[in-house]
Amino acid sequence: MRYSVQTRDYLILRDGKPFGDEKNFGGSSYSSIMPQTLAGMVRTAVGFSRDANYFSTEENIRNILDVEIQKILYAATRNGKRDFLVPPPADVVFTKTGHKIKTNVLTFAEMPENCGTDIRNRDWLVPTLDCSEKPAKDVPSRWFWDTFTQYMNGRLSEGSVFSLDDLGIASFITDTQIHNGLNPETRSTQEGRLFANKQLYMAAKNCSDGSLIPVELSFDVSEPLPTGDTYLGGERRTVDVRESKAEFPACPAIFDNQRYLKLVLLTHGSFGGWCPSWLQPDMNADGIEFVCIPGTEYKVRLRSACVSGWDGVSGWDYASKLRDGKKGKPKPLAKLVRPGSVYLLEIQNPAQSSDIAKLLWGNSICDGQSKKDGFGLVALGLASNQVKV
Repeated sequence: MRYSVQTRDYLILRDGKPFGDEKNFGGSSYSSIMPQTLAGMVRTAVGFSRDANYFSTEENIRNILDVEIQKILYAATRNGKRDFLVPPPADVVFTKTGHKIKTNVLTFAEMPENCGTDIRNRDWLVPTLDCSEKPAKDVPSRWFWDTFTQYMNGRLSEGSVFSLDDLGIASFITDTQIHNGLNPETRSTQEGRLFANKQLYMAAKNCSDGSLIPVELSFDVSEPLPTGDTYLGGERRTVDVRESKAEFPACPAIFDNQRYLKLVLLTHGSFGGWCPSWLQPDMNADGIEFVCIPGTEYKVRLRSACVSGWDGVSGWDYASKLRDGKKGKPKPLAKLVRPGSVYLLEIQNPAQSSDIAKLLWGNSICDGQSKKDGFGLVALGLASNQVKV
């Protein structure tokens, strides 16, 4: 089933970190909707559609976690046309040329003999960039799909120049509100105790004329979802859920007989580390062994990666309310790999590259509950012209 989420109000999407001690200006919010936040909205709506008292048993709470979130992509409407939005791949660096942005694509090469690294593995390829210009300050937070298509096909050449409006959107519209902390017993203000809410509105502005670009979140879900108004996030802000006929981009027929492919994270990666455990090589070994993609006989190995950094995620353990009779408790903070991170795969048998691309396209490279929550969804790109070995 395919749906979209739109807003008529600002959203507040907390990252789960505590506010801290008195006089600590703490707590922060995300700049986009996390997969697990979307999953929470969907599962809550599905559960209550089954039974008004659905969440009163621990068995039901366990069962609702099987509702799977799939194929998550933002979409923007500009000039009357709907266009999907993709996080900028981490192997592209933006510099400024006049009033425009220049793209600089990294290459992957063996470590030169006159250089050093703390990575002992001789098969690991190092991302490099021959560029002396300063990074641009105003860069896209999301690419339009047309831009990503150029990247995916290997046609985003070194030094390609774009205006920001043609490349993608700079950021969603946000606002920040600062609040006083309250004494829970007296409901009076606590002196010096402040916290901030970053509010996110699902729209962006054209840099050239300031016109509004509406943004919505499109996704697939494994079970029918009630449509209409529902709540999203811990602040219970209202969003509009609609059935969608949007066709997500299909895997293009460009990946035949490729030795190298790039995986680009479309959503945060929940791996317990910087890459999936089944793929992670031993950096202290002499080489990198080929491994099977889980559930298949296709063999690949990770030759390099560009990781954009990490975001912390927490949440609320509702099931603990039934176990201990209290209100529940926070989940432990976990580190997630940011969207846009790139993993360079080498295919043992290039004749299988097209089948591997179809297998991975739009799907998750996570496993277990993280996969059901919508983490680790990937798109692919050609990589041969970036690998220098």
